[in-house]
Amino acid sequence: MEPLVLILLCAASLVSSIISGFFGLGGGIALLASISFLVKPLEIIPVHGVIQLSSNFTRTLLSLKKVVLKLFFAYAIALPIGVYVASLFWTDKAVVSLQLFIGLFVIALLIWRRKSPKARNFPLWIYLPLGFVTGFLTVFVGATGPLIAPFFLRDDMDKDEVIATTSACQSIGHVLKIPVFIALGFDFVGWMPYLALLIAMAIIGTYIGKLLLGRINDRIFRILFESMLFVLAVILIYKGLSNFMEW
Repeated sequence: MEPLVLILLCAASLVSSIISGFFGLGGGIALLASISFLVKPLEIIPVHGVIQLSSNFTRTLLSLKKVVLKLFFAYAIALPIGVYVASLFWTDKAVVSLQLFIGLFVIALLIWRRKSPKARNFPLWIYLPLGFVTGFLTVFVGATGPLIAPFFLRDDMDKDEVIATTSACQSIGHVLKIPVFIALGFDFVGWMPYLALLIAMAIIGTYIGKLLLGRINDRIFRILFESMLFVLAVILIYKGLSNFMEW
């Protein structure tokens, strides 16, 4: 790998992890957009997954006691099934339509949250199908944070619980993707020296984001969180439509 490409990948890993450490989301899409210019198309999702795993797992460890276990386990039960089903149908062509779907879904959910209190405190059973759907989509899209985030921004959870629980849930998804992409032929061994450096940058960025998070209160966090969600949804819709037009 050329030194300049490696430096840019390290910078992308660091900055995206700072964003995710602070907001709990956003870094995944920023990282995905960055590395898409730096690595081969078939390497994008596997490399993205490893970096995001290290970032999410670090955030989980930093706030382990804040993970809301009932939501985590309800979400995690069906997640492996979704990942497995996706591996049977994997193709990069599906990314276009899925990006567009996620963006539209997130905006619809944000509007619903404004109009209905029920959309801010979903029942426990909802997290079971959410886990399956996210498991399926994460193999194709990589960054599914915007999809699951509205379900964890609950009125009965503070900002640390929101970030800890979403990080734990996303960590499981990224772990499950690794054997899938090994089976699909991705050379993790050959990438190992580079991934070790990118993981280190992700851990450092997560620590920085965590320190920044401690400086804001819950009300400001929720405003920023929803604003970030809206921006990410618009980006996904734009990318989906742009790629569709290129076809």
